[in-house]
Amino acid sequence: MDISEKISPKLTATFNEICLQIPHFYYGRLDIKYNTWEELEAGKNFSIIELNASASEPTHIYDPKHSLFFAWREITKHWDYLCTISIMNRNNGVKYLSLSETKAMMREHNQLLAKLR
Repeated sequence: MDISEKISPKLTATFNEICLQIPHFYYGRLDIKYNTWEELEAGKNFSIIELNASASEPTHIYDPKHSLFFAWREITKHWDYLCTISIMNRNNGVKYLSLSETKAMMREHNQLLAKLR
């Protein structure tokens, strides 16, 4: 469900503090379990179940109240953020992967998925 209307400066500060502790984590999604919204905002009594990096989908797009066009717009924003981060990283000396490095990474990823199945 999309409850993005509940995002507050306090909640953003809580999660920025957490995410800044993760090296090279600039964008992604945290799947969390929490008791109350107030505790979550305060950074208390919650668990991070999963950390999904840049390849993760913005799951709020699946809320039934949203249209397909909303989802496409959100995914486009997602890609735009990733492009901006990529350019910033490149400007800070991080090199893009070569085609051969990308292929090797994809092979490794597919091998891992096969093992997990």
